[in-house]
Amino acid sequence: MTKYLLLGEDAYRRYADILGGYGFTPIMLYREPRVNPIVGAHADTLVFEAYGRLIMNREYYNRLDLPEPVARRVELSDDCPHSSYPNDVCFNGLVVGNCLVAKQSAISADLCRLGLKPVDVKQGYARCSTLLLRSVGAAITSDSGIADALRENGVRILEIKSGSIRLDGCEYGFIGGATFVDETDCSCSLRAETVPSTVYFFGSPANHPDCHRILDFIRSYGYQTVFLTGEFTDFGGAIVVNV
Repeated sequence: MTKYLLLGEDAYRRYADILGGYGFTPIMLYREPRVNPIVGAHADTLVFEAYGRLIMNREYYNRLDLPEPVARRVELSDDCPHSSYPNDVCFNGLVVGNCLVAKQSAISADLCRLGLKPVDVKQGYARCSTLLLRSVGAAITSDSGIADALRENGVRILEIKSGSIRLDGCEYGFIGGATFVDETDCSCSLRAETVPSTVYFFGSPANHPDCHRILDFIRSYGYQTVFLTGEFTDFGGAIVVNV
């Protein structure tokens, strides 16, 4: 199995070599010039992901040189994130079970056609705002509206304080954009042991006021944690594609 990792341009330049050492094959997502530069190189802005399915803008896809196994997973959309909020959140939806959690008025019609139950929230950056432990139905967020919506749909929630996450150009970033999750959780045919699910942090969360609660919550579900170098920063997350 190859573990491809879709990373925004800024995260790629800083972490690609390091993440290669963890067994990933990083793929750079180029900055989209039509989008506010604060989030124009964020994976959670540029690509929608749900259970291995990827949706992205057609013109943007043509700029990329995706490996064939990844390209097979992509569904093309004529919609494109552009300018500033809320026009930049058309792919920023969060899939939990059979629910599509998003600012429904702002997302692409192509997401609405997936047959998922729409769960409307005020926060347009739903994916960016949430660290989702999908395989166990748990999540971490600082957004109370998202927290309430997820609880109503059976998701176990850790609600944390806002702030203490760097995002250049903004007062602060979000927990979902400052992390990504590898939920392979499968038995490798070449090894006897089970490969654990892992949460990767873009930098150390040590200075976050809820650091210990965050780590205890993640580890209570059997996930490992990896802290990459630098200040805890929202790079727009990353998307693992196992093929």
